[in-house]
Amino acid sequence: MIYKVTCEWALGERPGVDLNYRFGETVKADSAYNAERVVMRKIANAAEDESWLERELESATCRADAVEHTAVPWDTGSYSGGQTAVYDDTGYDICICYERDEGMGGANAEFIARACNCHDDLLAALEFIVNDVPAPGEDAQLTAKGYNIACAAIAKAEAQDG
Repeated sequence: MIYKVTCEWALGERPGVDLNYRFGETVKADSAYNAERVVMRKIANAAEDESWLERELESATCRADAVEHTAVPWDTGSYSGGQTAVYDDTGYDICICYERDEGMGGANAEFIARACNCHDDLLAALEFIVNDVPAPGEDAQLTAKGYNIACAAIAKAEAQDG
């Protein structure tokens, strides 16, 4: 998961001088706690030779907030320089796919948009099948509802127009 971590601390007190500091960074971690630890270690490493700063950092507080991806559906379109971009429904570009070989950038952009647009449907289909189909050895039969959900998710994933 991706977290935006913000750490704040004060460097001593001086009348009329703001000595409050804020440091923010986006990190990948398996929990908010570990994301905070990564950033605190980075700050501490930067302060390694500064013992006065190490003491001040003891009062630091950090907050890690999970960052969500841009809402789907995504689409593709032309981008400057002949590249292809993946856009959200407001026209904001999410990523730009560069041409490595003729047409590869466009094909990559289409694949990214289609995969992201189908993600929730494919996950729901698999969760339904896992929860609806008896475990192996228990007269395993796929119900009509599960079959239809799986077929719809597959059709959406294979659709050329996403």
